Amino acid sequence: LTSAGAGAQPAFEDVASGFPAPDFTSSEQTVTIDTLLNVAHGLGALPVLVQVVLRCKTAEFGFSIGDELQAGSLHQDALDRGSSTSIDATNVTIIQANLITVIAQSTLNLAGLVPARWKWVVRAWS
Repeated sequence: LTSAGAGAQPAFEDVASGFPAPDFTSSEQTVTIDTLLNVAHGLGALPVLVQVVLRCKTAEFGFSIGDELQAGSLHQDALDRGSSTSIDATNVTIIQANLITVIAQSTLNLAGLVPARWKWVVRAWS
């Protein structure tokens, strides 16, 4: 957010010019059901901001190759479905259940992702 002075409307800067690049970006990580995935960020302290996404590698449910889904903590009540993320001074840990579900773009209904069609990517800012 920037200001041109008194009386001027504030303006939001675009990502290219205003938002800092992450201090850490992981390589693409394999999505594997019923596992813990530890991604070491190497920042030496708890990151102030973390983004965990699922990156589409094979189109499905209306998502195209390269699309990214924000993946904080997704789960369904009383079912072993979804994922959770925890963060510490060393790792971003992705806890994966037996099925990762999202709302499909194509149907607007719940859909279980095929793990081989997606990769995890972690970004962290110190």
